[in-house]
Amino acid sequence: MIVFLKNWALPFAMLTGAIAYFLLSGITALSAAKPYILWLVNFFTPLLIFTQLLLTFCKVEPKELFPRRWHLWLLLIQIFFSGIVA
Repeated sequence: MIVFLKNWALPFAMLTGAIAYFLLSGITALSAAKPYILWLVNFFTPLLIFTQLLLTFCKVEPKELFPRRWHLWLLLIQIFFSGIVA
């Protein structure tokens, strides 16, 4: 069952998205919401693509992605030196 879902999840999602687009684009009552929906799509698309690529190609465990103390030090050093350069 898991193998079946892995093999067919992407084609099913693509087909569902295409059908939903054609069905919802024909509803004129939703045309007032078009600017807001476009803003949401433009905002979330890069975030979702980045997240997908990061989780797909990164071999780091998700629990290792939490900030550590040394991240704070690196940020402070970057802020300090960027202040000096500016």
